[in-house]
Amino acid sequence: MQTRVLGSIKNKITATDLIEERKNCDFDQEKLRVILHGGELSYKLYKDVIDEMAVPELKNHYGFMEMDPNEK
Repeated sequence: MQTRVLGSIKNKITATDLIEERKNCDFDQEKLRVILHGGELSYKLYKDVIDEMAVPELKNHYGFMEMDPNEK
């Protein structure tokens, strides 16, 4: 029996349950993202706009969850 490992963003550990579920994925995740955004062109425009608007100080990151209210 395999030991279950809980995930941790801080320690960069992926949960064993999530790894197993990703192995069972029977579709192309990137293709699904494109479809949900309305096509290749729409997806590219969306990504470009988000990248242009990203201000490093305001960009959400995993460390943000671990900051105390004074740091945010």
